[in-house]
Amino acid sequence: DFVGQKRVDDISRLVLVVATIVSFVSGFALDSLRVTMHVFAFSGLALLVAVVPPWPLYTSHAVEWISST
Repeated sequence: DFVGQKRVDDISRLVLVVATIVSFVSGFALDSLRVTMHVFAFSGLALLVAVVPPWPLYTSHAVEWISST
C-alpha cells in the first residue's frame, strides 16, 4: 500500500542519515575507517530487517483493486 511505502521511505531516509552521521563520528573519533564501515554496514543490515519483511505496520492500508470482470 502507498501509506506503507511512504512510511518505509521516511524510516529509510532517517536511519540512513543518522547511520551516516554516527558512523562518521565514531570512525573519526577512533581514527578507524574499519569502524566507520562496520557501523554503517550494521546499520544497513538492521534497516533491511526493519523494512523488508511485510510487517503489519506497513500493510495496514490495503489498496482496493477493481475487478476485471
